[in-house]
Amino acid sequence: MKKFLLIAALFIIQGCTPNEPTPDITIVKDQFTHQIKIFGKSEEADLASVHLAYEPASWQLYSIIDPASGSVKHQVALTKVYFAIAHHNLNKACGEDSKKLKVTKIVDAGRACLKRCKILEQVTIDIDEKTLRQHDLSGYSIKVIGKTTYEFVFKISAAAIQAQLAASDLYSRPTAQPIN
Repeated sequence: MKKFLLIAALFIIQGCTPNEPTPDITIVKDQFTHQIKIFGKSEEADLASVHLAYEPASWQLYSIIDPASGSVKHQVALTKVYFAIAHHNLNKACGEDSKKLKVTKIVDAGRACLKRCKILEQVTIDIDEKTLRQHDLSGYSIKVIGKTTYEFVFKISAAAIQAQLAASDLYSRPTAQPIN
């Protein structure tokens, strides 16, 4: 029943009818911390238009909610796979509004080698609620920069932001019903 209500709320907030596609949202309650985690649909792009080599990247907007206080933390999990001799070491990000965004390294697989090696980097990027709400109709572009001056831009779609905010609004109010 709660899943149905969430889907209905997403349709109403986004102005969708049941025949229109809605981004997938997964809601998980952490049994130890009692936090609610909302994971948006993964988005991806081939960054070949930015660089010469095919370099896929994927990102997923997610939110962590403390239902007792109603506090919400929004982040993007970014995964970048590339082939290189040097390691890019992604460590900085800024939004299209020139706002500096906090980057936290999660996975760093692959080291510098003599030949081109497959390297995987995963980071999280914090995005505040106000910024997401300001870009819910246009999407939000983020530039990520590595220590090697390597950089690329990716965009969180407006549909992903709208779905994420609709879902987080249902659980971020202190009076919201907890997930069982």
